[in-house]
Amino acid sequence: MQFLKFFFVPALLLSSNTFALALVNGDFSSDLSGWNNAGATDATVNAGVAELSTQVGDGINPYSSVLVQGDDGSFTFGSPVVLGADIETLIFDIRFDQFDDSLEAGFSSFDDSLTVALYDELDFSGSSDLIFSSGSDFSAESIWQTVELDVTALAGHTLALSFELFDESNGFDSTFYLDNINFLAAEPPPEPPVSVSEPSSLMLLLIGIVGMFARRRHFKK
Repeated sequence: MQFLKFFFVPALLLSSNTFALALVNGDFSSDLSGWNNAGATDATVNAGVAELSTQVGDGINPYSSVLVQGDDGSFTFGSPVVLGADIETLIFDIRFDQFDDSLEAGFSSFDDSLTVALYDELDFSGSSDLIFSSGSDFSAESIWQTVELDVTALAGHTLALSFELFDESNGFDSTFYLDNINFLAAEPPPEPPVSVSEPSSLMLLLIGIVGMFARRRHFKK
């Protein structure tokens, strides 16, 4: 697992202690346990980091690498991801490498791209309910970055989370590295401040009490 992070999107009133227990093995410390590569062979784990790679040459299946949690690729949602009602953000670390591929035709002007798709179990219709793509919704560079995506539209839902690598015939192969995937809940509002009397106020109150006792003793005499 990597530890050097460069924040791509600023955290919006969120802190590191707001992790929800929606995902399992988001840091890939247990290899691909809890994840499904949907039949693809190019999603692996190396040194605690998930690697999604495109295939050499012009592949028949443009989605050369898929990594899913909450489904097995059949969209039966056997073990869906359950989001809490207070979930706001999907967060993950990402890095990107690109290599020359002389076997690709190279006719495409588009780069290989990674799509982050969330499929809602309750109203699944064959398309994702939320979809984010590298290059437009978030950046993927040769250095590690932390990406935060707004998923409030699916808070409280059951779903599948899918990372899908699209292989363009652009003359290059690509590898996307993923780590520390999780969902963040909204930070609870701060506790109201407790009113504490100032020392000067306490001293004035004490003087007043002493004065009252002194007057009572004077009148008794």
